[in-house]
Amino acid sequence: MLRLNRKKGQTILMQTPQGEMIEVQVLDCGGGQVHLGIEAPRGIEVWRAELFHIVMENRKAAQAVPTPAQLLQQLQTTETPDENETYCNEK
Repeated sequence: MLRLNRKKGQTILMQTPQGEMIEVQVLDCGGGQVHLGIEAPRGIEVWRAELFHIVMENRKAAQAVPTPAQLLQQLQTTETPDENETYCNEK
């Protein structure tokens, strides 16, 4: 991890592999908090870490739930019982 010291009004710049620039500016600090301003290209998503992890977990869980089309396909490919088959509780 790179650790930088910045004062109010100072910035750091980061460059994406595509050459786009991301600028992070210290807007204010005090009371145990630092207020940052972030300028990034439209295609760059900026997340708070704790929210990012929750969203990724939710997306992963949602992918595990079959879609209605997948459920229908499973029902259509499931073998139906033979009409002449006798079950234990039938006489």
